[in-house]
Amino acid sequence: MEMHSTVRRHALFDQPMKASRSGRAPFRYLPEEPEDQVWGIFLRDSGTVEIPAGSVYPPPGHPAGYSFRWEEGRVLNEFQILLVRKGRGVLETRTAGRRQVRAGQAFVIFPGEWHRYRPAVATGWTESWIGFSGDYAAHLMRHYFRPGEPVIRASDFDGLSRRFDALAEVAAERPGHRRSLRLRLAVLELIAGLHERRPSLPEKGGAPQLENARLQILTQAHERIDWPALARRCGLGYASFRRRFKSMTGRSPLDYQIQVRLNRAAELLRHSSKTAREIADQLGYAHVHFFSRQFKKRFGQSPQRYREAR
Repeated sequence: MEMHSTVRRHALFDQPMKASRSGRAPFRYLPEEPEDQVWGIFLRDSGTVEIPAGSVYPPPGHPAGYSFRWEEGRVLNEFQILLVRKGRGVLETRTAGRRQVRAGQAFVIFPGEWHRYRPAVATGWTESWIGFSGDYAAHLMRHYFRPGEPVIRASDFDGLSRRFDALAEVAAERPGHRRSLRLRLAVLELIAGLHERRPSLPEKGGAPQLENARLQILTQAHERIDWPALARRCGLGYASFRRRFKSMTGRSPLDYQIQVRLNRAAELLRHSSKTAREIADQLGYAHVHFFSRQFKKRFGQSPQRYREAR
């Protein structure tokens, strides 16, 4: 995505846009507000677009880092929720495999999760989506949703559609503090609306303690964590703690910590002028080269190239 200074731009559609046979659709961009990071939840991109049957997908013109080829898929550094309003298609993720999706269903994409999706050639589809991130957003999404069960049937389809439409209306308002606050609330309402319609998740013993452990990792990701001691505070042996934590979050405790670190590194690369060495030091890495190797393994680019691409 093209960057100017440290300001990130959002691709936000104000109203549904119909792609042509070539699939091209116009874009509008809005800046992120400085206090979004303080709240821990901020909207990155949002839109509604109709893809006619037989159209190219995804439409050309998406910012760098968002467009993808079906043969390769993509990995995002944000959560996305996509609602299929008409038509049908297919979703495939690293964790869940391939799933058929149709009108009235939504699906969730997790940051760091390889995925791809597209409408059926015979039907096309109309999609609405939001992309968002932040520590509080991560807390909600990882607590209420699972990478292994990304597709959710919207029992109140009209209600969920209205939430997407309401968010688009707020995004079209004049920039300012009032709009920023309303955007955050709109994102929270949409997450809550989807949570109400998610498949029932089985209760697991020790879940409150595991959630506390997850929050500790989230807030102390830059520190060295004593995993056996953390497991004992949960009343578990380390092997059982690791197994249950992975079942809850989709990642081992250490991998979860690494993902939090790297997500924050990506934010700093986009929003600050700090060098890779300074970012590595801030996030608790003893050696910048080790940090760079982990970052490239997770995002497919070195920190420098990631910054230049945005």
